[in-house]
Amino acid sequence: MIYDPLPYDTEAYAATLAHIGTPWGIPEWTGALLASAIPGEPDLHDLVGPWPYCTPPSTDQLPTLTAALHTQGFVTFRAFFRPDSNPPVADLQRHGFVVTPLKEHFVFDPQLDMPAHSAKTRYNIRRGQRRWAVDQVSLADHHSLITRYHETLTQNRPFSAMAALGPTHLSLLSDVPGVNTLAAFDSEGLGAALITAHSRHSVHFHLIVGADRAYQTGAFYALYQAALDRWGQHTTLYLGGTPSATNGPGIARFKRRFANRSAPVLMAQSIVDSDTYQRLVRACVTSNPNWFPPYRG
Repeated sequence: MIYDPLPYDTEAYAATLAHIGTPWGIPEWTGALLASAIPGEPDLHDLVGPWPYCTPPSTDQLPTLTAALHTQGFVTFRAFFRPDSNPPVADLQRHGFVVTPLKEHFVFDPQLDMPAHSAKTRYNIRRGQRRWAVDQVSLADHHSLITRYHETLTQNRPFSAMAALGPTHLSLLSDVPGVNTLAAFDSEGLGAALITAHSRHSVHFHLIVGADRAYQTGAFYALYQAALDRWGQHTTLYLGGTPSATNGPGIARFKRRFANRSAPVLMAQSIVDSDTYQRLVRACVTSNPNWFPPYRG
């Protein structure tokens, strides 16, 4: 297990996720979690891991973690574990957690050969590099424009409530150690940005956004290639997964061009207070049986 820490495991990062809940640190967990008020039941909370994922607990943390979930009065628990983190699945299951694959994430691994790009991909990279100059910038200096690009993106494409992020996320993210921003500039200014989270041996692609002209002229190709050139020689890059929406296949094709393997993100979940959980499920007429917990679907 690698823990450097990853920015996603810090309380400073959890504080950027106000749309999910309130940071809730417990000694039995590697990083910060979030207490998320249950809709219609403001005095009841689920405990949730940060989006997009976190470092799993070690085996020796599980008994006290399980006890803390019960004594602190949560209804359910769920967390998503970073790819390649090798969570102790059997031990989690013995302590009452259900562990399921959430989705595959694309990975660039410097220890593996990179398949040759197709002629079309090489063309798109060159086109993007001709139009766009990529540089590392301060997120604090540019978060207003980047936030505007992200808001436009979430209005035009389906996002889960977690992945849509909140209005203060990017402004607070600028103060989180280990967060970097690559920006693509043309004659009109900043047109696209790739925000990354860094630990000692890994880089995690957090968010990529851009103006319409960025989509049309290869800015994202320039950004991804710049990230591989800057960090890919000795560092594993996690490029993210694929959304389940209609744009998912296109995003998968794009990310696959810069990846040489994949790795799963696993979700651990647990019903802590079974009686309250069942009452909430029965009372929620719009519950989604494919979502955990169903009353949040």
